[in-house]
Amino acid sequence: MSDEKKKKKSAADRKLEASLKNLSGGQRSQEEAKKKEQRRWKLYGALAAVIAVLVVALLFWDSGTIQKRSTALTIGEKSYTSVDVSYYYYLQYNSISTYASYYGLDTSVSLKKQEAYEGKTWYAYIRDYAESVLTSVSILAQEGEAAGYELSEDGQANIDETLADMEETCDDYGITTSYYLKQMYGRYMTLDRFTTLITEYYYAMDYQEYKTSSFEVTEDEMTEYYEENKDTLDTYDYACYYIDAEPEAECADDGNEIEATDEEIEEDAAAA
Repeated sequence: MSDEKKKKKSAADRKLEASLKNLSGGQRSQEEAKKKEQRRWKLYGALAAVIAVLVVALLFWDSGTIQKRSTALTIGEKSYTSVDVSYYYYLQYNSISTYASYYGLDTSVSLKKQEAYEGKTWYAYIRDYAESVLTSVSILAQEGEAAGYELSEDGQANIDETLADMEETCDDYGITTSYYLKQMYGRYMTLDRFTTLITEYYYAMDYQEYKTSSFEVTEDEMTEYYEENKDTLDTYDYACYYIDAEPEAECADDGNEIEATDEEIEEDAAAA
């Protein structure tokens, strides 16, 4: 640092010290309080800015913009949002919930807290099923598009019928299609997205039927394929549910129950 700058700095320091000395004790206290107040308001301003950003982000999330645009699942060349996955999730959930009591499912309790089978919750089971169905539909649709397949009249009729049935249901209950879709398939489902999803589904099913019917397989070919794949084909999946119930008691002629003997109880236990 040059001598000239040192002199200027020293002069500035002396001027500041002189100013501070000239302040009385009360003046210094007021000056310090003023500075504290300024710092406090700066802090409040910074906090207000952060809160404003969080509020905007929350509103943006609640609007569904993120859910409708962000990718939740990628299958081949296509990307799907959480709204798309939710559609297939609710399809399966709505089907299961109709017979919830048979499955031991309590629809008033979060599915994430209920076990469908050992180690897997109902939420995880339905979510995985939804993703597997969407994957199958997407693969078929993409294969059909790559082959240049066009939707048949029957396929288009299925789409039109589905939309017409929905409109009729809404008219019967006096509700809007928007309300119906949100209740059935999640709060961010729209008519445009619903139409896109059912169109893809019926297109995929239409192409699958076309492709299957185009194959010509002889009985000898089927027999040969079976012989080569016995181990895979001769298998099946099953679910086992244990019901803990007491056997119906035997009654005498007078209507009174006949108590089982110790030997009978032991025999029943051995048979079980």
